[in-house]
Amino acid sequence: MKTKRMLLVAGGLSAIVLAASGLRAIAQSAPPPIDHRPLVVTGLGGTLHLLQAVPCNQVVEVTTRVRDGRAELTPSEGIPDLRTGGKTFTMVSLTLLYEPFMAVGDCLGFRDSHKVTDLGIKLAGPVTFLMEGDGDFTIPKEKFLIFESFVDNHKAKTAYQKPSEDVTGHLDLVGGTMQLRIVIGTQLLFRAGCDSRGENCAINDVKDGRQDSDVRGTLVFPDTDGDTVPDRSDSCPFTPNVMCTAGNGRSFLVSAAEGCGASNMHLGDFSVRNGEVIQIEETGQPGVRFVGAGGRDQIRRFQVGKGQGVIIGSDGSSAVCGK
Repeated sequence: MKTKRMLLVAGGLSAIVLAASGLRAIAQSAPPPIDHRPLVVTGLGGTLHLLQAVPCNQVVEVTTRVRDGRAELTPSEGIPDLRTGGKTFTMVSLTLLYEPFMAVGDCLGFRDSHKVTDLGIKLAGPVTFLMEGDGDFTIPKEKFLIFESFVDNHKAKTAYQKPSEDVTGHLDLVGGTMQLRIVIGTQLLFRAGCDSRGENCAINDVKDGRQDSDVRGTLVFPDTDGDTVPDRSDSCPFTPNVMCTAGNGRSFLVSAAEGCGASNMHLGDFSVRNGEVIQIEETGQPGVRFVGAGGRDQIRRFQVGKGQGVIIGSDGSSAVCGK
């Protein structure tokens, strides 16, 4: 059986060289510039634990899930703090969305319930914090302003407030995760046993509570060349590395070589230009053969023996595609 696969060769960027020796000397002695692109925290998930007082000296306890969330920290690697050995970051955004939940109170034979939906919190403004050497950090509650919105029994409500405790967390820059704990004070009005006009209620109390959010997300570092290798560990951050990544089972993304500026790559004896899309048809015959170009885009088609769709960069690096 024959299989067809597509190869995309992504282009590289030429390096800029300082010509004057004086400029070169200055560049070598100056500290590296700070990359202010954000470190993105995606897939924030976890739990919200609600402890809510209700009339008759009772407490309702509810746990629901954090269904989505996202945060951005800048700069992506932090600013080193020579005094503590830690790093300074600024959290420029944070959003958390929660699953609906129900808080129900019974007292004196009456019942009142609150169905809370569309609950979400956002960081109202940037906040700077120091990550300690072990990755732990604390943000004072008075500096962490939150905008909260939710629907309580079909009534939309919004409020600005600050946490009831300092916000704590942990950044693992090696493992690629962030943990965060936010505690917010709550107040709910319980009304029950009212007359036909909604007045003279047997229960009409505002009770305090707290909601604890414990969340965890994945760190996504900047990737300038889009080759899925973050700049922090990419030997050629401006030129995609050699790799063949399967897409839908028929297509491949083949990026430029580790030479950080290779203008051509090769499939067998044939030159494959950066940015060119080619099609490989696997056959039972050994070797690599060009069989023509077709279609509206005149995509070049090749026949290759099994396992012989090898893309070679100008620096000798390679990636096998089309097995």
